[in-house]
Amino acid sequence: MTKTMFLSLVLLATGFLSFSQQSDIRPKFRIGFDAPKIDHRQILLTVDHRASYGIDWGFDALMYQVFSDDMYWVLENKRYVIQAVDTLISEKQIPLGVQTLTGGAITIKIDKLENVPDEVGVFLMDKETNTLYNLRENNYTATLAAGVYHNRYALTLKTKKEAPVADENAVLITEDIDASFTEPGDNLVADEPVIPYPAIDMYLNQTNMTITIKNPEMVAMNMVVLYNMMGQLMQTWETNTNTQNLTIPNMPKQGVYVLHAYTENGKISKKIAIN
Repeated sequence: MTKTMFLSLVLLATGFLSFSQQSDIRPKFRIGFDAPKIDHRQILLTVDHRASYGIDWGFDALMYQVFSDDMYWVLENKRYVIQAVDTLISEKQIPLGVQTLTGGAITIKIDKLENVPDEVGVFLMDKETNTLYNLRENNYTATLAAGVYHNRYALTLKTKKEAPVADENAVLITEDIDASFTEPGDNLVADEPVIPYPAIDMYLNQTNMTITIKNPEMVAMNMVVLYNMMGQLMQTWETNTNTQNLTIPNMPKQGVYVLHAYTENGKISKKIAIN
């Protein structure tokens, strides 16, 4: 390989990595730990729709060097420095492990949050005292006896549900679809349970003919499908996202339609009347 080819490959790889880092919009929770026998430990929780709450090769990273005082994610009784999940589930507990050789004062805190909405609260659960600590407001501090703590701490997230923003052009879609409505030719998702309406709000902007989907709990949404009242498929949008707000463009100009939003928890179906 010539020097020119080598340099080209280096520049290409550098450019690709730089682009990947700039375009990475996945939420990241960098949680820090301080204790007497460690300068500082940072562990990472991130979100990727290809991962799960179990062990995912290529996404989760084992902690190969564990210090006398340390903190880590606990997955199947093993220590991890990085854990990836497919979506953020409000109030789900993500186990944290702490160990200390001689005991003493520890601190658990947020080092940094990336692409995490302000509406998402980050809490530490102390199961021994049955207490939640808001890490966005204060660091958690405690004095522990020497030992390994795998069942005491967990990270948990809470999403604040905010009132809809007033918009004179926005119409809240509130009518549920009757259970007798069928979907001829719809084989996209089989046997999907219908989930309660409050999980996701849908707004129709009749000025620019777009649908805004408000998803405060960031439930993973795979697909949005539009049917007319005859059950004919009109449009399909592949979303593959767990963002809080999603805009669906290019809606039909007039008529009554049924909008299906397919999520990890099931399907939401609403009727839309476009005047």
